[in-house]
Amino acid sequence: MDWTIKELTKLSLGDKRLNKRAQKILTQLSRNPTDSIPTACRGAAETKATYRFFDYNQVTSEKIQEAHREATLIRMAQYPVVLIPQDTTVLSLNTQYERKDAGPTTKDSSQRKLSLA
Repeated sequence: MDWTIKELTKLSLGDKRLNKRAQKILTQLSRNPTDSIPTACRGAAETKATYRFFDYNQVTSEKIQEAHREATLIRMAQYPVVLIPQDTTVLSLNTQYERKDAGPTTKDSSQRKLSLA
């Protein structure tokens, strides 16, 4: 069974066609979550259909998130203990000028170079 069907089992947008379309869109967007909608949809017709889907009044982020939440709770209920680790550690090697093996540690960071000029 496709994971999107399981994930959106509890989704109710008031129309079975919208529910099915939501599954298809989730599959497209999840291939590479950083892609734009046009890139993920791979064509003008699919892109237009996706934007049209999001224009429906019945389609709300709350409804989609609620379906995802329900699916997550169902998965969690299968286990006696569920760990949800979170790591907000940030490393900064910017002051270790002599290191040759230290590069950027985040997307927007940069390695500083010691200037001896």
